[in-house]
Amino acid sequence: SGTSATEVTDPVAAVHRLTASWYSNMAARNHPAALENVRDAIALIRERPETDDPRANLHELLMHSLHHVDRFAEAAEVIERHHADRDRTDPAWMWIPEALHHFWTGEWDANLAALGSVSRPTDATTLGVMAEVGPSANLIGRGLAAHICQLRGDQVAAARHLDTLRLIPIEGPLEREACVFFLRAEAFELEHEGNLAAAFAKLEEISLDPEFAPLQTPYKWLPYLLSLARAMADQGKIDRVMDAARREAGRTVGSRGAQMTLYRCQALTLRDPDLAVRAAAYYREVGRHLELAETLAEAAELFAEGDRPDEARAAMTESVELYRGFGAHWWAEDLKSRLTNLNAVTYRSAS
Repeated sequence: SGTSATEVTDPVAAVHRLTASWYSNMAARNHPAALENVRDAIALIRERPETDDPRANLHELLMHSLHHVDRFAEAAEVIERHHADRDRTDPAWMWIPEALHHFWTGEWDANLAALGSVSRPTDATTLGVMAEVGPSANLIGRGLAAHICQLRGDQVAAARHLDTLRLIPIEGPLEREACVFFLRAEAFELEHEGNLAAAFAKLEEISLDPEFAPLQTPYKWLPYLLSLARAMADQGKIDRVMDAARREAGRTVGSRGAQMTLYRCQALTLRDPDLAVRAAAYYREVGRHLELAETLAEAAELFAEGDRPDEARAAMTESVELYRGFGAHWWAEDLKSRLTNLNAVTYRSAS
C-alpha cells in the first residue's frame, strides 16, 4: 500500500527509506514494487515541498522504473513535463534518462540532442545511479552515442567517444551499473574486426553474472551474445547464455522484457522464427522500436533458413525501414545486403 504524506512525521527520512526500497526492489527484479516506491516518494515531496532535496531527483528513478515495465507513453509524459519546467529544474537531472528513452524508442536524433543538451553535467548532483555525475554519466551518455554512431556508419565519431571512455576505470558499483552501452559499443567494434571471442568477452560478465551490476537488465544483450556464440560454434557459451536467459525470465516480476529475450534466444537456438515473431509483436505493442528492429532481423534470417521467403521478406523489409527511421542508413543497408543473400530473399520497399 502507498505511503500517505499526512501520516509521515519525518518526510525526509521517509523519502530516503522509499528510495532505498526502490534500489532493493530493482535489484530483486520486482519492478511493480519499485515503481510504487518511487511514486510514493514523489507524492510525499509534492505534498510536503519542504522535503524536496536538490540531490534527490526521483523523476529519473521513475523513468527507470517506467522503462522496466514498458510504459513508454508515461515516460514520454515525464520528459515533456520536465521540458516544460526547465526554468525550475536542472536539465542535467534528466539528460541520461531522456537519452535512454530515445535510444530504445529509436528517436536517435533526440537521443543525441539530449546528450548535447548539458554542457556541464558535472555541475549537477543527484542520488540516482542513472544520472550520477562524472564518469558514470559519461559511460552511459557517450556509450549510447558511440553505438548510435556505429550503426549510422560514423566510425570516426564512435571511435572518438570510445577513446574518451577508455580513460575511465570501471571499478566501483556506479561505473559497473553505467558501463553496459560502452561495453556494447566495444563489442560491436571487436565483432566487426573479426574478433568474436573478444566481443563476447566484453559483455560476458555484465550479461551472465547477475551480481556484477544488480540494477541493470543483463538480458538486453543475450540474443547478441547467443549469435556470437553460435557463430563460434561454442556450445559451452551457448549453454551459459541460455541458462542466463531462463534465470532472468524466471526471476523478473512485472516486466515481460526478460520473457521476450528468452523467446528470442529460444528462436535462435531452436531455429524457430515464430518465437521471434511473438517477441516482435510485444516490442511493437509497447514501443520498443530498437528491439523490434533487431528481432525482425533475427526472424527474417530464420524464415529464410526455413524456406519461408514471403515471411522473410516482410520481416526484413520492416526491420530495414525501422533502422532507416532511426537514421541508421548504413546499418540498414548492411542488414539488407546480409539478408538478401539468404535463399534469394529480396528487399521490397515499404513505400
